[in-house]
Amino acid sequence: MIILHTNFTTKVGAGTKAPEDIYNILKRNFDCKTIEIRMKVTENKILNNIRKIPFCIKKIYKLAAIKNDEWVVLQSNYFDYPFILPRLMRKILMKKNSIYYIHDINGLRYNDKAKLKQEISLIDSNNYIIVHNNTMKKYLIEQGINNKKIFVLECFDYLCDKITKEVNHEFDKDNVQICYAGNLLKDKSEFIYEIDNKNYTLNLFGKGIKNDINKKIHYKGVYEADKVRDYLHDDLGLIWDGHADDSYEYNNYKNYTRYNNPHKLSCYLAADLPVIVWSKSAISDFVKKNNVGYIIDELHDIDNIDFSDYNEKKKNALIIGERIRNGYYTLNVLNKILDKKGR
Repeated sequence: MIILHTNFTTKVGAGTKAPEDIYNILKRNFDCKTIEIRMKVTENKILNNIRKIPFCIKKIYKLAAIKNDEWVVLQSNYFDYPFILPRLMRKILMKKNSIYYIHDINGLRYNDKAKLKQEISLIDSNNYIIVHNNTMKKYLIEQGINNKKIFVLECFDYLCDKITKEVNHEFDKDNVQICYAGNLLKDKSEFIYEIDNKNYTLNLFGKGIKNDINKKIHYKGVYEADKVRDYLHDDLGLIWDGHADDSYEYNNYKNYTRYNNPHKLSCYLAADLPVIVWSKSAISDFVKKNNVGYIIDELHDIDNIDFSDYNEKKKNALIIGERIRNGYYTLNVLNKILDKKGR
C-alpha cells in the first residue's frame, strides 16, 4: 500500500490535523510506503495560490508514477486543482487501485456549483471512497456515484497527547461549563454575540477575538491541537455555526454541517467531553446512536436541558474518546475495504 501524503512544512492552525492523523494511523498499522509532497503554507492566501499550481503538478506527476496494480491511499485536501489539471488527475486515478478519504467537499461547503462538479468528478474517479457519514453518502449517490464504492467513516479519529495535568472538575447542573473551540470570527460564529446564556458559562478557544464577550462568555486563548486533554476541562463541547437559531439558508458554514462531520466532534470526544449539537446536523445521528451528548434545535434550548443523565453521557464519551485517540474509526473503515477486496 502506498500513501500519497502532503507534508505541510509550515502548519497554520489545526486545519491539517485530520489528514496528518489519518496518515500516522495508517503508517503505524500497515506496511505502507509514502510518497511525500511538500506544500509550504503561510497566512498569505495570494502566495498560497501561486504555490498551488506547481504543488498540484508535482502531486499528479508522482501519482502517475505509481504502478497501476498497487493500492494507493489519497486524502482530499484544501487545494483546488487549477486549469486542466482536474482532467489529468481523473484520468490517472481511473487506472489506479485508489482509496480516497474525503475531508471536505468545498463546492458543497461554499455553494459553488462549478467547483462541486469538478470535485464530484475527482471523487468518482476512485475505486473506493470514504465519506464522513450516511448523509454524505446519500448525497454522493444522488450525484451519481456508485453506492458500492462508498464506505462510511462515522467519526474522524483524533490523536492527542496524554494528560499531563489532572484537574478535578465536578459537574454542577446549575452552572454548566461549555466550551467552543475553533474559528471565532463573526461570520462563522455569529451565535457568540446573539445568545443570552443564563444557566451555563461558555468558554471560547481559538482565533478571531481577544477578549471576553460578557460575564458568562469567556475567551480562553489558543491551545495546541495535540494537547486538548490538558486544556478542555469543561462539562460539554458545543458544535455550532452561524446564528443561534435554527436558520441555515443564508449561512454556508451552518448548511454544510447538514452533510459533514465537523472536526470539533472528534476534538471534544478525544478530550472525553460529551457534546451539544444542532438537530439538523449530520453528526446528530452519531451523537444519538452512541448517547454522547444533547441534540437541540436552537441555542436557547441549552438553558432548558435536563442534565439528569449527564453522567451516563459522560461515561459513553469516555468510551468513544478512547477509540478516537487510538485510531479505531480510521482502521475500521479501511479494514472493511480491504476485506471486501480480499486484501
